[in-house]
This record gives sequence, C-alpha cells and structure tokens, in this order.
Amino acid sequence: MKGTMKSVLSTLSLVAVLAGFSTNASAYVWTTHGTGTGAGSFTVVNGLDVLFGGSNVAGIQGAGTTTMGGASQSVYFDSNLVTNDSGANDLFVVTISTLGYYWDIVSNPFVNAANTAQWTWGGATVGGEEVYITAPLPSGDVLTLNSGANALYYISFSLKTDARNNSWGSYHVLVPEPSMLALFGIGLLGAGVAASSRRKNSKA
Repeated sequence: MKGTMKSVLSTLSLVAVLAGFSTNASAYVWTTHGTGTGAGSFTVVNGLDVLFGGSNVAGIQGAGTTTMGGASQSVYFDSNLVTNDSGANDLFVVTISTLGYYWDIVSNPFVNAANTAQWTWGGATVGGEEVYITAPLPSGDVLTLNSGANALYYISFSLKTDARNNSWGSYHVLVPEPSMLALFGIGLLGAGVAASSRRKNSKA
C-alpha cells in the first residue's frame, strides 16, 4: 500500500511540475524593437523562441511581452548564446520591469531594484568566441521581480551591441501565470517528499 501511495505521489508531482511549465504560447503578444536595416536580425518563432541572427552594428534589438501578475512575476528561459565581442561591449539582457521594456529604460543611469530585475551575459574576455548554454527547461535560468503589488510586468529579451564584432544566439521562453507557479511549487514539494521517502527506505 505504501509503495502504491508513493508511486501515485511521484506521478502527481511530475504532472504538477509539467503543468506548471505548460503555457499557451499564442497568449504571448510580442513587441519588437530594433528590426530593420542596421539593427541586426532576430525573429520570434512559435511564440516561444527568440532567435538573434547576429549584429555588429551599435544598437539594441529584441522582443518583449507583457503579463498581469501578482506581487511577484517570474520568467523561465534556457539560452544558447554566442559572442565574439565579450566583456561589456555586447550584452544579452533579460529584464522584468514594471517601468517598461529594456530598450525604453536602459538609458536610465540606475533603475530602482524594486521596479526591475535584470539578467545579463556578455562573456568574460574581449576577443575570441565565447558560448553560454543552459540546460533545457525546466532547468535553465529563472528571473524574478518582487514588486510588492499586482502590476503589469514588461518582460524583455534583448541583445545590445556595439559596432565591432558579432554576437548571436537564442532564448527559449516561458512566462508562467501565478497559478501555474503555485502548481509548479506544489509539484516540486511532492517530488521532494517522494525522493526523501525513497532514500529512507533504501537506508532501511
């Protein structure tokens, strides 16, 4: 009986985790920035993948979406990014903000931490190709903004470049609803309990 209950718990936990990462891609309304001549190339594929074809022209290119959230909002993403102009010259940036998209607020000398959370990668050295690859979802990276109140959240995926070497890559994106985040948390908790039970039984 105990074995059956543990099996059921493990199955339900897995379903909860997967449900927490399921979303309707068609619900994302993307706003783009920097398209056209001289700004590099990027596309949004299947409503979930932001692909950067590369740019060596100074500017910001990217895509963003908005979502209504509670006191906090998270975005999950995995990355496959490459830069030939690392350091602070070319930067891949993911932001969640209640102020606007990254390309609208980046000129601010300092954005209040209560209003914007930012993830940035640009390599470690100048010169030579560098690569940043994360595990596929549901691993990958996560960025969370705690605004403290219900708000409209602007989520941006951007590549900021100068006029020298090239950078390119892709993000695979998931913006779960708050209810999905709660379900995901329940799934992880259940999975942890099941794993703990298995460890105790193996020691016994």
